[in-house]
Amino acid sequence: MKTSVRIVRNTFFLALAQILNPLISMVFVLIMARDLGAKGLGIYTTALTLFSFFNLISALGLNEFIIREVAQDRSKAGKIFGPLFWLAMGSGVIAFILMGITGYLLHYETTLFHAIWIIGLALPFYTFGLFLQALLQAFEKMEYCAVILISETLWKTGLGVLVLKLGLGIPWIMWMMVLGHLLGCVLGLFFVHRHITSFGFSFQWETLKYFLQNVPTFLGLSIVVMVYWSTDIVMLSKMRPIAEVGFYSAGYRLLTISKGLVHAYVSAVFPVLAYAYTTSMKRFQKGCIQSIKFLLVTTLPLALGISFFAKSILKILYGSEFIQATSSLQILIWPLVFFPMANIYGNALISAHRQTMDFWINVIAAICNIGLNAIFIPRYGYMGAALATLFSILFLVGLQQIAIHKFLFSISFLNWIWKPVLSTIGMWIALKFVFPIHWVLALGVSLLVFVGSLFLFRYFTLEELHWIRDLWKHRKAWFGWGSEA
Repeated sequence: MKTSVRIVRNTFFLALAQILNPLISMVFVLIMARDLGAKGLGIYTTALTLFSFFNLISALGLNEFIIREVAQDRSKAGKIFGPLFWLAMGSGVIAFILMGITGYLLHYETTLFHAIWIIGLALPFYTFGLFLQALLQAFEKMEYCAVILISETLWKTGLGVLVLKLGLGIPWIMWMMVLGHLLGCVLGLFFVHRHITSFGFSFQWETLKYFLQNVPTFLGLSIVVMVYWSTDIVMLSKMRPIAEVGFYSAGYRLLTISKGLVHAYVSAVFPVLAYAYTTSMKRFQKGCIQSIKFLLVTTLPLALGISFFAKSILKILYGSEFIQATSSLQILIWPLVFFPMANIYGNALISAHRQTMDFWINVIAAICNIGLNAIFIPRYGYMGAALATLFSILFLVGLQQIAIHKFLFSISFLNWIWKPVLSTIGMWIALKFVFPIHWVLALGVSLLVFVGSLFLFRYFTLEELHWIRDLWKHRKAWFGWGSEA
C-alpha cells in the first residue's frame, strides 16, 4: 500500500476514536450526573484526574520512543516485548502506590479515597496497553488501536451505566474502569501477537537499561508539555474569579477537540517520518514539509470558520451566558494553526534522536507561557490567557524552526507561506460579504474562494497535485482493514 494511502487510512481510524470516545464518555457522565448528583460526579472526576496524572508518570513518556525505535527497525519488536512488559508492571505498581499515598495525604473522604485506590489498580494494565498500542502504531496498524480505544470506552460506559442503575455506587464504577483497561490490554496482546510479534516475557536487562536511560528525557518532555497546556487554566483560577475559568474553558474545549483531530494525522505520520529518517534524508525532509503544507490548508480555514462563527457556536453549545467569551474564542482558536507544526517539528527532532533538544525547547516555551500568563491574566483576565497561549506557541514553533534549520534541514517558508495566508484573507472577505444573505451560502462560497486561491497561487507543486490525484484514485483503500504497511 502506498505511503500516502496508509497515512490517510491511519488518520481516519485515529480520528474516529478521537471523535467517538468523548461522545460516548459524555453520555455516561450525563447519566451519572443525574443519578449521583454533583457530589458523585465530583468524586468520579477527582479520581480520574488523579489517575490521568499518574498514568502519565507510569508510562514514563516512552510511547513516542517505542514508536521511533520500532518504526526505524521493526526487528526490535520481538526483542523489546518482554522488557516492555516488566517495565510497565514495575512502573504501574510504583505509580499505583504513589497515587494511593497522594490520596491519603490529601485527606479525601472515605468514598473518594477508596475510588482512588481502586482505579489505581488499572495503572499496570493501562501502561502495558499503551506500550502495546505504540507497537501497533510503529507498524502503522492504527485501525487496531482504534478498536482497542473504542472497545474500552464502550465497556466502561455500558457496565458503568448498569452499575448506576443497580444503585451500586462509585466504587463499583471504578471496578468497571479497571476491567475496561484490562480489556484494552488483552485486546492489545491479541492484536500484537496476531499482527506484530510472538510473545516473549524474558527480562533482558540490557534492553531494559536502554529504555531506562531514555526515561528522564521522554518523561520530562511529557511533563513539560502537560504543564505547558495546563498553566493557563491553573493561573487563571488563582488570579481571577472562577467564572472567568468557565468562560475560558468553553473556548478551550473547542480548541482541545480540534487539536485531537489534527493530532490523529500527526500520530499517523510519525512512524513514516521516523522510518524515512533512517533511509533517505531527502524523503524525511519532504515528508515534514508536505505535512506542514497540508496541515496549514486544513487548520487555517477551520480556525477562521470557528473564529467567524464564534458567537453562534458558543450560544448553541453553552447558552447565551457564554456569548461574552466570543473574543476569547476568536483568539484561542488560532493556536490550532501552529499546534500541528509544533508536533511535526517535535516528531522530526525525536526521529533524528534529538529529543533532548526538543525537551529544552519545550522547557523554555513553558517558562515563556507561564511568564506571559503572569503578565496578561491580571490585566486582561481570560482574554490575557488566550493571548498568552497564542504568543507562547508562536515562540515554541520559532525555537523549533531554528533547531530544525541548524541541525536537520532548512524550510523556505517565505516562498510559499504567503499563499495560504492570502487565501485565508480571501475566505474572510467572502464570509463578510455573503454572510448577510445566508450563513450556509457564505460558508460554501468562502471555502470555494479559499481552495480556488490556493490553485490560483499554485500553492501545490506538480508532484503534490499528482499525489492528491493518485490518493483520490485509491480512495477505497482509505478505510481498508488490516492492510499491509
